[in-house]
Amino acid sequence: MRIVRTMMTGVLLVAISFCFYATAYAQGSNFGTIRGNVTDANGAVIPNAAVQITDATTGISRDITTNGVGDYEVAALKPGKYKVTVTAAGFKSTNMEAVVSGADVVRADFKMEVGAQTESVIVVGGEAGVVGGPERLEVELEGLGR
Repeated sequence: MRIVRTMMTGVLLVAISFCFYATAYAQGSNFGTIRGNVTDANGAVIPNAAVQITDATTGISRDITTNGVGDYEVAALKPGKYKVTVTAAGFKSTNMEAVVSGADVVRADFKMEVGAQTESVIVVGGEAGVVGGPERLEVELEGLGR
């Protein structure tokens, strides 16, 4: 009986320790996320668009592609400024700046303009927005780059 009680006490202590560990870990990290959607001027999604997210401080970049519905997401980004560049066949290259603060989820949606990839559109005055609800920040590119 004493062995069973000792084993149960040990199991209980391990379970309690695990709960405290899980609670402490769930407090979050200091890494943020940039996510967005890539569409053409008419709102049609652009799958397999190349997305490059570059840390403005270190110059280190991460390359991904959009999924079948034009969405992308890059997680585990440390706080700071990032340059998000999107390229797709038949469209002008487009970029914007996104600022990650702490564990924020930053939204950076793109509306691509038809043109050669050698042409670039730089979004000036448009900023990526922090996701705070169902609303989305969409950057209009009309009249830029011409």
